[in-house]
Amino acid sequence: MIDGVVVKDITRYYDDRGFFNEIGRFVDLEFPVAQANHGMRYVTVGNGWHIHQYLDEIFYVVTGAMRVVLKDCRIAKPTKTEFIYREPQRIFMVNYGLSMTPNEYQEIVVSWLIPKIIRIPTGVAHGYRILSGDCHMIYFESQDYSITRNDEGRIESDRWPEHDWMREIQVK
Repeated sequence: MIDGVVVKDITRYYDDRGFFNEIGRFVDLEFPVAQANHGMRYVTVGNGWHIHQYLDEIFYVVTGAMRVVLKDCRIAKPTKTEFIYREPQRIFMVNYGLSMTPNEYQEIVVSWLIPKIIRIPTGVAHGYRILSGDCHMIYFESQDYSITRNDEGRIESDRWPEHDWMREIQVK
């Protein structure tokens, strides 16, 4: 498990009306929620690698299934990152610091049938591939989005070829 990444199973409470999921107690996660977002992606869509300098995120899948991939870039030496939303677009080196798990890779499958939350800390590159259905996800951010403060850097998809996170897998 990557240092600072939290994967929490969600308990689903059923009754004759349906079910209830408690997504998260953010105080317990020591996570200051500044913004909540709802996104939908179609099956087979992939989004990654990307990384944040200042922002932590929590992912939660409402419908569908997805594979989330993580790579710890906190190796105490600069990592080349392209910040695509700035004008002009720039590629530069960012030092994301050091963790207890430098260069570690982690993969998590999450779906509405396998309810979890995933907390992704600053300096951990991540991406996802939708495995089934139209995947609705809620994601919480520790900072609000600002067009004047670009915090999302892109990393080329083949940077770490040993991690083929776009490969096909079966979801049960």
